[in-house]
Amino acid sequence: MLPTDAEFSLLYFLYALLFIWIFYKIVKVSRTDRFRLSVIFMVCVSLNVILYSDPDNFKEGKSLVVLLYSSILFFVTLLILLVSTILFNRKTKNHHNNGLGI
Repeated sequence: MLPTDAEFSLLYFLYALLFIWIFYKIVKVSRTDRFRLSVIFMVCVSLNVILYSDPDNFKEGKSLVVLLYSSILFFVTLLILLVSTILFNRKTKNHHNNGLGI
């Protein structure tokens, strides 16, 4: 059972936005970029499932630790996605210029 506090609800909403953006990018981008985004998505979901699946994590006030770890995971995933998107766009932009500086 997932916690439904206001803090967790905000985190779930942020994850929903992140996953919608990932799915949009997966549909929009090339095959190699699609694989990269799929791996990032699967790792993020897997780590969250591991974190939320242990009922001991929610006993005796430990739910704040779960909230903290899940928030850290969200921001790390977001940072990885932004950096990889910027680097991928930079690489494809340079590739399309063909060295002409246009």
